[in-house]
Amino acid sequence: MEAQDLVLVVYIDYFDLEETPRRVIAFQGPIKIVPADFLFDFAGLSVVAALVGTAYVGYKIATTSQAKSLVGGKRTESTSSSSSSGTKKPKMNASEIRAEIAAKKEVLDDEWIPAGLKKKKN
Repeated sequence: MEAQDLVLVVYIDYFDLEETPRRVIAFQGPIKIVPADFLFDFAGLSVVAALVGTAYVGYKIATTSQAKSLVGGKRTESTSSSSSSGTKKPKMNASEIRAEIAAKKEVLDDEWIPAGLKKKKN
């Protein structure tokens, strides 16, 4: 097999704050494909291992964020009882979300600290 010149285009798809899908070009340019002398060399295996590891971490992040949500540092799971009550949580805009996050950061959640390690209040 001989060396080949190819064009590589890498796209990144993401959602912005308004949940609008976007696509950007991360890389677009010529690359040179050079065949390896030995199929199982260290450099080739390390690239394959890095790609597999990156794909695995991306998969874990994607599946974990869809399955669980963190609210106030505690895990909660959505139940059908909240939807059966007939009340829906109103959509919040970005400024309301930021204000809610700032309010949560001001309140110290020290329930997880053992009682013997907490400082006594005067």
